[in-house]
Amino acid sequence: MSLKSDIAAWDAKSRDAISGVYERHVTRSDFVGQLVSLMGREDLQTGATWLLKHHLETGDIELDEETAHAIFTSATTLTPWEARLHVLQCMDYITIPKSGLQAAETFIRTCLEDDAKFVRAWAYNGFHRMAEQHEMFRDEATELLNDAMQREQAGSIRARIRHALKRGFPQTATLSPPA
Repeated sequence: MSLKSDIAAWDAKSRDAISGVYERHVTRSDFVGQLVSLMGREDLQTGATWLLKHHLETGDIELDEETAHAIFTSATTLTPWEARLHVLQCMDYITIPKSGLQAAETFIRTCLEDDAKFVRAWAYNGFHRMAEQHEMFRDEATELLNDAMQREQAGSIRARIRHALKRGFPQTATLSPPA
């Protein structure tokens, strides 16, 4: 069976079944590319994004800039909340390339307004990840996260925000004046 057919046959509930899809297809050289392509089909988005997230969580997988760009471009069209959540959870494993920054920012900002609290929680994490990688967002991220700690009532959202605030941002290298 093709990856597309296997995802289409999944009941969108059974973890064992989608894990089986992963095991059958992960060794294919075009696995990630196929997943990104399938993200464009609304009926396959939840399965494709779950498989992508699972794949990234399983090991030290480096995505090239073109693939990362394609993921964030596709993410802006995701319909099911679960698919949006999966991509946000992938952000812990993806470097946002400059070429994909506008799409990533659009996706994250849209998710910050989502009705689904888990999507919002992970969108705060995603904004923080974007700011970690792209310094121009750091001040806004700090303000956004601190403001959200006051506004958001859901414990799951507040926990994700606290985690991001605790991580902070990497220090930028500064040159010391000569002695």
